[in-house]
Amino acid sequence: QVEDPKLAKGIVRRAVVETVTPGAAFSDDLLDGSRNTFLGAVHREGDLFGLAVADLSTGEFRVVCVAIADASATMARLGPRELLVSSTNDAGMEAARVLDLLVTERQAWEFDPATASRELSELFGVPSLEGLGFGPADGVAIGPPGVLIRHLLPLLPAAVSLPSPTPIDT
Repeated sequence: QVEDPKLAKGIVRRAVVETVTPGAAFSDDLLDGSRNTFLGAVHREGDLFGLAVADLSTGEFRVVCVAIADASATMARLGPRELLVSSTNDAGMEAARVLDLLVTERQAWEFDPATASRELSELFGVPSLEGLGFGPADGVAIGPPGVLIRHLLPLLPAAVSLPSPTPIDT
């Protein structure tokens, strides 16, 4: 209920105020204080694997690009609770299956680096992603944070804002 029943005239107004998934939880009773509650997005291009993770409870936001051979180890180290994958990307589905994660499929076009670059630049108020540490060769690493942001924005309470992503080395 989004209004006091004592003050309402007629039917009390109701609305969805929070969406909760394993990777998108804000309530303290749903969070494990001993580890991050990462929501992740992955994409594979050739021999490279791009991964973006965000912890909504702490604001931590990381992006990494690794060789496909290192993808499982990197995902196990970061430990996302939920994974956004392209409906056409078997590598992401396999990684989610091995790690027993909830999978949310997204459309393949959402992982497009040019689209993600435009949206991320606008969101973070930078003319290009180079200001955030991304270069022209980081295409596989740009799609996942774009998808992550596109998925998260409708889920965030109005008072929450996202920090800039931090590229990490493995």
